[in-house]
Amino acid sequence: TFGLRKQDAQQMHDICDAAIAKQAVTLWLQRTLYVRDKYHFKLPEDFAAIEPMDYVTLTTTVDGLTLNRQLVLIKEIQEDANGDSTYVAEGVPGQTASAAAYPAHVSTGFQPNVDIDPGNIATPILFNAPTALGSTKNEVWAAVAGGANWGGCNVWLSVDNVTYAQIGTIHGPARYGTLTAALATGASTDTTNTLSVDLTTSLGVLGAATHAEADAAASLCMIDSELLSYADLAVTSANHFNLTYLRRGQRGSAIAAHSNGANFVRLDDGIFKFAYPDVNAGSTVYVKFVSFNLYGRASQSLAGVSPYTLGVAVATSFPAMPTGLALAGGGTTWMGSTLTVICNASDRATSYRFDFYKADGTTLVRSIYSTAPTVDYTASQAATDGPLREYKIAVIAINVAGSSAATSQLDLTNAAPAAVASPAIAGGATTATASCTASSDADLGGYVLFYSTTTGFDPNAAGSLVTSAANSVPVYGLPAATYYGKVAAFDPWSLKPSLLNLSAEISFTITTGGGSTGSGGGGQGSGWGGRSGNNIP
Repeated sequence: TFGLRKQDAQQMHDICDAAIAKQAVTLWLQRTLYVRDKYHFKLPEDFAAIEPMDYVTLTTTVDGLTLNRQLVLIKEIQEDANGDSTYVAEGVPGQTASAAAYPAHVSTGFQPNVDIDPGNIATPILFNAPTALGSTKNEVWAAVAGGANWGGCNVWLSVDNVTYAQIGTIHGPARYGTLTAALATGASTDTTNTLSVDLTTSLGVLGAATHAEADAAASLCMIDSELLSYADLAVTSANHFNLTYLRRGQRGSAIAAHSNGANFVRLDDGIFKFAYPDVNAGSTVYVKFVSFNLYGRASQSLAGVSPYTLGVAVATSFPAMPTGLALAGGGTTWMGSTLTVICNASDRATSYRFDFYKADGTTLVRSIYSTAPTVDYTASQAATDGPLREYKIAVIAINVAGSSAATSQLDLTNAAPAAVASPAIAGGATTATASCTASSDADLGGYVLFYSTTTGFDPNAAGSLVTSAANSVPVYGLPAATYYGKVAAFDPWSLKPSLLNLSAEISFTITTGGGSTGSGGGGQGSGWGGRSGNNIP
């Protein structure tokens, strides 16, 4: 680079007066700018009286250098073994030994108001510590923040709101706020819902995380009593964020729906924590947060700060893993329209979560929460989920501390009634009747006829159906045409064609068409898209 450059700063602690410092720095500048000549010469011992800092004049006509009484200042003298001395001197230009008294303005620099009022804290969030995070002590956690001039606060605790003792100091804000939209319940890996939060209260800022970090709960948060983490983040406005790729129910907490305005807390080192003995459990504690400003000054008075209260509880151990998971009534095959599973009551459990998986044991179909160690899974629920003939089921116990380990999976099946014998379909002028030998299946729900005008049709995707409690299934109201049908017995669990043992395709003809209710049950066929009254998943 080119141009003027500032000289490195020099420290001169022996100068303690500003006026002297100005004069000294001016003289220093003059020497730097104008004292440029340096002389080296040797003299015999006749000149031994010359000492450093003496002023002498030099006159010479040799070596092409002509000096005529050049005033110099002796700086160094070195004597050799012969008695001669080598001198180093510098030139003394005129008018450099004095300094002008230049006027100068007084610089005050930046002078912060170190006693600025910190202001009160924003409304904090106080809660009993989630023991699911591994705490074995009775603890209260507090998310606290303040305004732009707030530097922290001293925390004072009382059990009677009369006598207070300081229990710690908070330096810097926690990150907390509220939901700006309701959050629905979801899967443990929730890629459907968006968590929208407003951290204006704490002036908080969130950062994104990787999916691996979210899986490991590195971005752990708390909404109501659910612990969850997130990965992806979008800033919608100042201190407002949309969070996605949510890992719900972290540390065994219950996945739940949360309303708009629910409290949100980012669980990190900004949370203040204090322990209390078991004797205080069940009582109310009073906490005062006495603020100070960014410079650690202007602390509020204890008497001038209002207390916040919290009812404290005893830390709870994790519940024991349930035992005795079984099908109600025993066995491994359920019958009817309800699948009931039971287990033994678990120590310290307040609720249970029964997880229903597909036959692969990994694809979750539904989780059902129950306050009792039993649960019903109904055919209507199965119709919503997509009915199956086999489920693997596990259960975990839950309390405020978290959850137990899951039990081993219970494998339960439900076989469809066997294929009917002697299936037949008789056509007619206005009514057709499907028939078969009566089924002896103990879990029989009735008989069904699937039919279509297209041969080779798939009842799962097309066609119509009609059901009957008897093994004679009349169908009426059809236009004149040739039809193709399949007959099956069904059970109370499902009428889904893919879960039944269908007969081979049978053709029948309606010659006239129309007709009214036939005898022996049955009904007018309903379209596959409208399956009214037939409980077809």
